[in-house]
Formats: sequence, structure tokens, C-alpha cells
Amino acid sequence: MNWLMEFAVYGTICKEKNLPMRYPGTPQGYRVLFDCADAELLADVQIWLSKNPHAQNTAYNVNNGDVFRFEQLWRKLADWFALDVAPPLRIPLTQFMPHHQELWASIVKKYNLKDIPFEKLVRWEFAEATLNAPSDEFGDVTKLRKAGFEGQKMYTEEVFHRWFNELAKMKIIPDYPAMEKSGSK
Repeated sequence: MNWLMEFAVYGTICKEKNLPMRYPGTPQGYRVLFDCADAELLADVQIWLSKNPHAQNTAYNVNNGDVFRFEQLWRKLADWFALDVAPPLRIPLTQFMPHHQELWASIVKKYNLKDIPFEKLVRWEFAEATLNAPSDEFGDVTKLRKAGFEGQKMYTEEVFHRWFNELAKMKIIPDYPAMEKSGSK
């Protein structure tokens, strides 16, 4: 599971409603430590493992190489959408977001996006559970580094921005940075 689609759709809806991108979890969840693993990084680890028999047949934690608190990362995610942020407020996403299906349909039409049904685009349960985490949630990657894998050198904010750009190129979300540059938004 990952947050990419949840944050992309949530940010898009905030942008279209002209609202700040408020962290929808608890204030405690805003301050705990998290990690993420880029999908391409996970593939790189699998390839590396296939070529390094000494590292096979054991479990590893994989992450981008950093840990973060949403109180630092959230502003950087909102920047991609050119949105302000607001203080955290617990929003039950599984109850609140399904009410935005009609708005999403209008966004798809307005920006000529791929018509993916809203209920198939995002599963809000994962975001709701993790953004309300009561304690730190990250894995120790020392074992993987000691085995010889050195690919964990990414900043999570850059990973999210790269994938937001990809989603915009694939016409799944609007390309707000391009619109900002051209002055069309």
C-alpha cells in the first residue's frame, strides 16, 4: 500500500475547492516518524537480490533512505499543488471522500483526464489508518545496507513530486505546475 494516489486525489480536490491542503490525520500522526519506499526502488532491490546470492532468502526493510514527519513533508506536498496548508484536523477519509465523486467527475471532464471511476482510483482506508498513527512507523534498513545494497538515497518529497508529475503526464490528475507556469490556472 502507498499514499501516492490518496495524496494526489486529495490535493486535487483541495485545489479545485480552493481550500488549503489540510493534513487529514491526528496532530499526533502529523508528528510521528514515517518512511516510504519508491516502487522503482523496490524493483531495484529485487533485481539486486537476484544477482547477489549471499543476500537472498532473508527479509529486509526497504525505504527511500530518509525518515520524515508530515509536519515537515506536508508543506512540500502541498507545494506541488500550489496550495497553502492548514493545521491538522482529523477527517475520517473513508466517510468524507466518497462524497466527492461528482466533483471528481467534473475535474476529469474539465481537464480531460482519464475517466477512472473514483471508487477504483483510491482506497481511503490505508491513508486513514496510517495518517492517524499513534507512534513512529519506519523500518531499519541497516541489514540491507550491510548486505551491500546502496540504492536508498532518495528524499521522499522528491519521490512524491516525481510521481505527481507522472500522474499528470498520464492524465490522471491535472498538471497544476504546468498550468501555474503558463498562467492558465
